Amino acid sequence: FQSLGDALVAAENLISEFLAREFNPGMAASALYSRYKSSGEVPYIFRVDGDITQTLPGFNHFRYALSRCNELAEVETA
Repeated sequence: FQSLGDALVAAENLISEFLAREFNPGMAASALYSRYKSSGEVPYIFRVDGDITQTLPGFNHFRYALSRCNELAEVETA
């Protein structure tokens, strides 16, 4: 990706798409989150500078997934 922002958007989209596929009407956020933890895709963001590969801090896929699970469950109950 050209920028860290682009990489973050792609990682978030990957998680959101998985959760949207797995979500069923009436499903609790905790059940969806459990599904993600057991079967979801885990994006890693890193950069390569010459011969060095560095993992970039700042994105926690579990925290993002939990937030999206809560959002999906809230929309369902609204």
